[in-house]
Amino acid sequence: MWRFFLVWLVLASSVGYAVYHLKYEVARKERVLTQLNRQILADQESMQVLKAEWSFLNQPQRIEETARIHLSLEPLTVKQITKIAALPLRAQPLPPLAPPV
Repeated sequence: MWRFFLVWLVLASSVGYAVYHLKYEVARKERVLTQLNRQILADQESMQVLKAEWSFLNQPQRIEETARIHLSLEPLTVKQITKIAALPLRAQPLPPLAPPV
């Protein structure tokens, strides 16, 4: 009779410890999940800001104005248009590409 009671006592204690441990493990996982969700939202907001900035920086009028100011470029004239055969050949061939590592 005492053995039966002792087996049930050990079994109940083991189950109690397992449930206690599982409860705190789940709480820790929930904290990690909450932190990851916050990080995902912050990254998504950052991506939206970067997309807006990219759209602004890639406006054709802005690129044209920036190129005109900083590169001193002028529009292409008809005299500049030629055939590919009129282009000078490369002085020496490029070295072969290194194999990927």
